[in-house]
This record gives sequence, C-alpha cells and structure tokens, in this order.
Amino acid sequence: MHTSTLKIDASTYDHSFCEVELYENKYSPEYCNAITALFISYIGYFGIRTTLRPIDNNIFGLYFALIINGISSCFYHITHTIGWGLIDRFSMIHIALYCFLIFVSVFHHLNISSTICQTLNSISIVYIVLLATVCGLHQEELFNTLFGGFLLSIVLFIIVVYRRTMIPYRIMEYAIKGVILLSISGSSWIATELHCKKFNSALFIWT
Repeated sequence: MHTSTLKIDASTYDHSFCEVELYENKYSPEYCNAITALFISYIGYFGIRTTLRPIDNNIFGLYFALIINGISSCFYHITHTIGWGLIDRFSMIHIALYCFLIFVSVFHHLNISSTICQTLNSISIVYIVLLATVCGLHQEELFNTLFGGFLLSIVLFIIVVYRRTMIPYRIMEYAIKGVILLSISGSSWIATELHCKKFNSALFIWT
C-alpha cells in the first residue's frame, strides 16, 4: 500500500492582502482586516440571539458558520498562515452550503416543482464539492472566483422570492439594500486587491 507524503504545515506563510502594503514589514498583521472580520461573527451571534424560537437547523447552521468564519478570518489576517486560511475558506463553504439548503427549503414551501428543487439541490452539491476541492488544492484565486457564483445566487433567490410572495416591499427593501452593500464591498475588495499598488500610492499622496 502506498501512502501519500503530501502534507501541509498549518503554520506556513500563506498570503497577505493589500492592507499589508501600508506597513514596512510584509508579515505584519492586517489590523483593519482582522478587526472588521469579527463583524461577520457578530452577525452570526446577533442572528442566533434574535431569531424566533425554535430556530430552523439550517438557519442556525448558517449563523454558526458566520461566527466561525469571522473568527478564522480575523486570525488569518493576523497570522497569514495557511492553517487559518483553510479554516476561513472551509467556513465560507459551509456558509454557502447552509444558504443553498435554505434556498431549496423556501422554494419547496413556495410550491416550486420538486423537479426544479431537486435540480437546484444537485447543482449546489456539485458546486460545494468543487469549492471544497479547489480549497483543498489551495487555489485561492480560483476559489474566490467560484465563490462569487454563490453571491450571485443570493440575488437570484431574492428576485424569485419577491416575485412569488406577497412580502411587503419595505421588508424586501432590507434584502435589496443588503445585496447593494454586498456588491459595493465585494467590488471594492476586488478592485483594491487587483490594483493594490495604485490605491496605496494614492493613499500615500493623500496623507
């Protein structure tokens, strides 16, 4: 029997983001990214505290995954190590997984055909397996690109729910604002990471 010799040292330096370019040491903790990441955990904690009891298992799973993601992302930005990076990405996969389970459950309650629900369920399984594989292979850029597909699915979910229910617009407005803020923050993150030196040069001139 042949055993694999491929091992990952969890303490190995993995990656740093644009913020570290502001500091003299490229291994310096990313203080702003680390602090703001904890807000993700707060969203999960707030959701568990305020959701009406009993909490649906999938909704609880989503909130708890957000708590884990915020903490792991915080330590990832502090340490830049591959161990925390993998925990960060795998918790993102669980966020997507629980959202897909919620999507299919809601579609079922909206009396959308079982064929469509099963098809969406099958697609989500393939997508989650692909994300996990890419994460395990440590293909970070490809992982981030694929994860964008999940963020797009949130928009499509909101559109479907809005068209098939009598939910007041003032309630849907919260979801729409959330998608807008998510789009702005996501686009800003991508822009600053792809054009890091330009943004940092502008910031240096400004200050």
